Amino acid sequence: MRSAEDIILRPYITEKSNDGLSDGKYTFIVAPDATKTEVKYAVEKLFQVKVLKVNTASYEGKVKRMGVHQGPRPDWKKAIVKIDVEPAGPKEKYVRVPEKIQKVDKEGKPVVDKKGQPVMVIKKVNGKVKYKVDEKGRVIREKKTYTPGAYLDKGGVLKNPGKKYKTSIEEFGVGQ
Repeated sequence: MRSAEDIILRPYITEKSNDGLSDGKYTFIVAPDATKTEVKYAVEKLFQVKVLKVNTASYEGKVKRMGVHQGPRPDWKKAIVKIDVEPAGPKEKYVRVPEKIQKVDKEGKPVVDKKGQPVMVIKKVNGKVKYKVDEKGRVIREKKTYTPGAYLDKGGVLKNPGKKYKTSIEEFGVGQ
């Protein structure tokens, strides 16, 4: 699949496209061979928004003259993208809680940090993480909220890397 920057070329700014901004409709010039699915994934990747609907229209280039010379303008494609203006917010997910034990040094003494607190590590048995269980032997799960782009690292640690690219639809030039 092509990169998102190759699919979305630039915003298409007209009076009609500016009227749709309040409804969450943004208009872009896209690659002529781009599909609706590619446009959807490109917008979601570039602007970190949820796309609800994509409408496209293909246009043939007009024949233009300059003096005695005549030639066609290139064909182009317009995409009207409707985004979710009221996102649900952070998502919640239930994850297994790893069992932690106090870390000890080679002599068997408990290890403490600079503040005097015991250092806890995830318990592993035969290289596999051991999870907390209740009295009936069921794995204990807890609710964790995460933002888009977050992922669970080894041992169930939640990582929020943040945005790699600081882009928004407004920074792209739409709605100014």
